[in-house]
Amino acid sequence: MHKFLVSLVALFAISTRATAQAEMRYANADNQNIPHWAQLMYDANPDPGKVTAEYRSYYKTHLFIKDKHTQYYKRWMRTISRNDYAYPVGSAEYKKRTDNQATYLQNRQAKGGSPVWTGIGPFDFDKDAASRSYAPGAAHVYGIEQSISNPNILYAGTATTGLWKTTDKGLNWVCLTKDMLVDYIFSVEINRTNPDIVLFGGAGKVYKTTNGGTSWVITGDGTFNSVNHDVRDIVTDPTNANIIFLTSDQGYYRSTDAGTNWTQVFAGDFQEIELHPTNHNVVYIIQQT
Repeated sequence: MHKFLVSLVALFAISTRATAQAEMRYANADNQNIPHWAQLMYDANPDPGKVTAEYRSYYKTHLFIKDKHTQYYKRWMRTISRNDYAYPVGSAEYKKRTDNQATYLQNRQAKGGSPVWTGIGPFDFDKDAASRSYAPGAAHVYGIEQSISNPNILYAGTATTGLWKTTDKGLNWVCLTKDMLVDYIFSVEINRTNPDIVLFGGAGKVYKTTNGGTSWVITGDGTFNSVNHDVRDIVTDPTNANIIFLTSDQGYYRSTDAGTNWTQVFAGDFQEIELHPTNHNVVYIIQQT
């Protein structure tokens, strides 16, 4: 399974404080059960420095779990960092930020520069997000997989625009799920010998195509599909394409018939899967506790 770091370019950058404050808030933002740092962040006039201090203090003693509040925090801080009002000239925070930027540039020059990254997509304009998002034109890639048998073919799962495919190593992308009720996709797996056979987790189910994404079917029997799965990872045994491993917030599963049926090995909330490089009977999985 290949992992790639993808640099995305935001097509639209909005740099006014009004826009930062207009970033979509969640309906339960005033819920007292959320961490104190999040309560501070959702105040009418939040203090970025205080929120950041509380955020860092909280995750020194708590396991970090990505959710809508941490994602909101990331977007909120990114918007603030783009605006001059965030740290007044002469303030301690302004000096710290300036010094950090200078140190970074010095280190980069000392190492002979750094690689240049270029955003290659996929891009999709979200009309509903145009008035409240710092980047309504980016598809926000969660995961990407490259075909082993045909390196020109890649599939990318995104945060809001479903599954995308390229047949020219990223120069052009096509969305394969525009007519499906699928939004965010964390996990994609391509058959090692046939790039037309692909599985992905989305909308609580596991979908499979055998024709390169022209059509999709939901895998699994009634028991497996009786619950919604937040699928985190899908991995195929390199020596046997019928054996597939899957993790979700419902458990760790195994299929011996290429995804037609899934058997729960362990119940629980599971994350990533890795196979031993030489002994594929040894499987490593991460469980959320």
